[in-house]
Amino acid sequence: MSTETQRTAVVFGARNLGRAVIELLRDESWTVAGVARSESTLAGIRAAGATAIEADVTDQASVREVLERTRADHGRIDLVVNAASA
Repeated sequence: MSTETQRTAVVFGARNLGRAVIELLRDESWTVAGVARSESTLAGIRAAGATAIEADVTDQASVREVLERTRADHGRIDLVVNAASA
């Protein structure tokens, strides 16, 4: 798939439901950035073939930074999923 048509997603909270979403999207050839706080979850994101970003979904500045970084790296964001638990 060319860069112009490559779909990009950001998944916040990538441990359980989020990890399943990452795997589904990767199976469909999406570029995915998974966002989490713990190193074990970040390792799982990398194992699923996604870009792992350490950030805190409860911090607005952190969320903004993730979105800006992903857009800068991939040119676009087509989907944002918040699978983080309270």
